[in-house]
Amino acid sequence: MILYNTTYSIELGNEEDFLTWMKETHLPEVMATELPLEHKMLQLLTEVDNGAATFSVQYLFNNPRKLETFRNTYLDSFKAKIDLRYSGKYVFFESLLKEV
Repeated sequence: MILYNTTYSIELGNEEDFLTWMKETHLPEVMATELPLEHKMLQLLTEVDNGAATFSVQYLFNNPRKLETFRNTYLDSFKAKIDLRYSGKYVFFESLLKEV
């Protein structure tokens, strides 16, 4: 199993809109690709006082080919939608993990 993780740090005051948009729009669109098996969205509880709320969005893929298809076919579009909506109000980083 491959876990694709994106961590978002979103400016305070935008976190409720971000959560709603992610749950109602973004996550259903990602899952509609039928490539990830499941997803989780978690909030970081050990925040640094940086004026932001931090969330981890995790997608589980059952094999590297599905992740590669997702990244090559959909990822740029999904990133562009997030950037359009929250430009200048967030930072993010991505990581890949595998179950051992």
